[in-house]
Amino acid sequence: MSNFTGQKIANTYKQLLQVNTSNSDLSSTLITVETGAGNATPLQLATDKVNINGTFQLGGETLTANVSALNNIADLSGITGIVVGDSGSLSGRTLVGGSPITITNANGTAGNPTISLATTGITSATYGPLARLNIDTYGRVIDVSIATTVSANSFIGGVFNGSSLTVENDTSIGGDVVIQGTTNMKAVSATDVTLNNLTVGTKITAATVTATTIETSVLRATKASITDLTADTLSFDSVSVSSINTNIVNVVSSTNLSDNATLNFGDDNDLIIQHNGVHSVIKEAGTGDLFIQSNRIKLTNTGSFSMLTLADGQDAEFPYGVQVSGTVSATSFVGPTITSINNVIANVSALTQTNLDAVTSINTVIDNLSATIATSIDNRTQAITSINNVITNLSATFATSIDNTNTNVTTNINAITSINTVITNLSATMATSIDNTNTNVTTNINAITSINTVVANLSSTMATSIDNTNGAALAFAIALG
Repeated sequence: MSNFTGQKIANTYKQLLQVNTSNSDLSSTLITVETGAGNATPLQLATDKVNINGTFQLGGETLTANVSALNNIADLSGITGIVVGDSGSLSGRTLVGGSPITITNANGTAGNPTISLATTGITSATYGPLARLNIDTYGRVIDVSIATTVSANSFIGGVFNGSSLTVENDTSIGGDVVIQGTTNMKAVSATDVTLNNLTVGTKITAATVTATTIETSVLRATKASITDLTADTLSFDSVSVSSINTNIVNVVSSTNLSDNATLNFGDDNDLIIQHNGVHSVIKEAGTGDLFIQSNRIKLTNTGSFSMLTLADGQDAEFPYGVQVSGTVSATSFVGPTITSINNVIANVSALTQTNLDAVTSINTVIDNLSATIATSIDNRTQAITSINNVITNLSATFATSIDNTNTNVTTNINAITSINTVITNLSATMATSIDNTNTNVTTNINAITSINTVVANLSSTMATSIDNTNGAALAFAIALG
């Protein structure tokens, strides 16, 4: 609390709260309480009420409920028991139980109410897997017995465990069926079936069947893996079995057998079909015969080209012919074109002699042709020898001509030497007669011109000889041609 003793008003007025009433008394109209400095506070006062415009706290905790909510709180001072509300009205209630339920401290004034269910005398235990329960109208189990036989219109959800199962009507199972023991069913239709021993009266239809032993009239599956199967009719997309005992096997798409696997027919495996990895074998291993029966039999290669055709009442067709190696023995030959084997042999003999004569004639032609070729070769050899002689003679002529040319050159050289001598002598006697010298020079020039003419003529002669030689060689080549 402020102490104003000895204080001046100017120093303490801000510590005081004031209500601006214009120096009159309070009335029923709310007036805001202000500080000494004139600042408004959340508090408003009147002669008959108090109003707070800001946040209201109690013990430091803010009151969040509005006035309407506080006004709706009922007076609980006169209520006994469990309080319940109904549209803002509160009432006290007491729990009431009927048989077989009993309640203690029903109104909860002495503590929490206790609810009890009367016992039926059934011992608390785990019953099953197939238990028969007797339940009263209150949902209590009043009797329990173990069932040896279960009969129901349908089983939905959970796990069904039993030593055996007999199904008389159609059964639809959405998930997997796993049967460890022996099961008898009228029909099975499922996505996947895993069985140990199964006997079905009519049929099994499933995408995948895995079983140790199955005995059924009809088995339809996309994929089956069965150790021992007995069925009248099988219909599979893919089969993987160790042993099949059936009257009819219907394979929808294909059946694959590994190398060396066999298809056995007969009680003693009399007929065997096998592929050993290299060859394919159809073997009749019994004491009887192997019959291939058809009104028309065709044997073709992998390209469907016919190699043998056998038709009922018609001759056998062999597009590639028949080749016999060794000896053919028969008591008779039946056919429209063969009447006697002796006639055939005679005709073959005559044809053989004709062929031998034709071969002899061909040998004669070859001998004559060889003689003609030999004569022609000799003539050509002599022609070659004649050409060689021509070339030899021509070479000798060339040599003689060249020697003569050399002689003429020597003569000319000597003449040139004589001219040089004359010129030397002429130089010594120039004073005697220039005209004589000019005459001698003209004579020497003419002599040199004559030598050049001789050389030119000799060159022309040699060229003509070479041309003639080439012509002879060409004519010989054409003759050999």
